[in-house]
Amino acid sequence: RQKIDKEVRNNLPDLSVDEYHQLLSQLWKLPQREYQYFAAELATKSITTLKGRSDNELRKSVEVIENMITNKSWWDCVDVLAPRVIGEFNKSNPAIIGPILDKWITNENIWLKRTAILHQLYYKGNTDQDKLFKYSLACAAEKDFFIRKAIGWALRNQYKINPTAVKEFVTQYDDKLSNLSKKEALKHA
Repeated sequence: RQKIDKEVRNNLPDLSVDEYHQLLSQLWKLPQREYQYFAAELATKSITTLKGRSDNELRKSVEVIENMITNKSWWDCVDVLAPRVIGEFNKSNPAIIGPILDKWITNENIWLKRTAILHQLYYKGNTDQDKLFKYSLACAAEKDFFIRKAIGWALRNQYKINPTAVKEFVTQYDDKLSNLSKKEALKHA
């Protein structure tokens, strides 16, 4: 599949941001799951174009990706879109994306919450640790496996950068965090 995906991507003509929006939306609507995988990967390879040349184009790109996250949702595509698309958008324009993520973390849709939690996954030393901890606490009471796992995964990645802070956070909120979140967060402790 990846070989075919790459061949198709390499043979695509140069597309405008609007054309990417249309293509991603159409691919997402197709019934075969492979089209969603391809669309998610295509979005990651089209970040520069999807960021657009204006705030409005970026907002429209976020709408398209949000639709992908909330329709035909599953962890495998969300886990690509969260850090590699939304996370990249946030790096270049936190003034626009930050408030969107603040809304998503309180949304009833678990996939938007998971995206908000995981968007900094590959930021390493540039992770906004306060935001990570705030988002983790905001969802700590969630019963959903995918939310609990996301909290643990995000904290585990931050543990690689600042183990003391993550240990202190987990200890301080031991009664609020799920066992799964704590186990994942301290997996390498």
